[in-house]
Amino acid sequence: MIQSRFRSHDWCNSNLSKHVVRLYFNNADVEQYNTNAIPDGGSTDNVTSLDSYTGYSTETERWEAVSKVHRMKARDTGNLLYLIRFREGYPYMLTTNVDVEDGLVNGAIGTLRYIENYESSRRKMKIKYRAHVHCKHGILDERWVPIELPSANVNITKSIKCRRLQFPLSPAYALTIHKSQGGTSAQIVYDYHKNHKQQLVYVALSRVTSLDGLFLTNTDDDFTFYHARTQTTCSVAN
Repeated sequence: MIQSRFRSHDWCNSNLSKHVVRLYFNNADVEQYNTNAIPDGGSTDNVTSLDSYTGYSTETERWEAVSKVHRMKARDTGNLLYLIRFREGYPYMLTTNVDVEDGLVNGAIGTLRYIENYESSRRKMKIKYRAHVHCKHGILDERWVPIELPSANVNITKSIKCRRLQFPLSPAYALTIHKSQGGTSAQIVYDYHKNHKQQLVYVALSRVTSLDGLFLTNTDDDFTFYHARTQTTCSVAN
């Protein structure tokens, strides 16, 4: 049954919407897909973080610190990205806890609805998550949640530090299998590989609500499901 759900990359790109969630094993593939999924130009807004540095003695030290921070992984910068490509109508994931009581936690996914600019260069993103939000009549919807700029402190050396201001968001067209846990979708494209561990395959297949919405693919166009003799098949129906 599951083996019949294999498709080529070209088929998925031609026949499925980019809004269909893609699941990958590693972050590099996720970042590449998300970057390509959001087009340049038009209403796309590239937002870089506001980084300020303290504790340096010379400009050389400052530039070395800047270079080091730019090479860091998001987990080392408070889960705040250096560059985010924003476009209204596209899905984004929270990378930090914003409001735990209301379910706005790290990993929650919503749709970007509006970018509000201020003269002071501060910005707000309006994300569709929940109700009870004050709004501008005729422009904003009360169901949209304002997401503002939090900050994170990054220790570079014992004396040099960076304070980063950035939206706690990342594009969410593609996710790692690990990050997808807890959510479900009507359709997913899973970048399957025979070397994936059994539990990983189970998690990936459990994200789709029906077999008809499952599409398997891989870079080698190997359409064999190597976990068929396990209990994985039952997970799709859960």
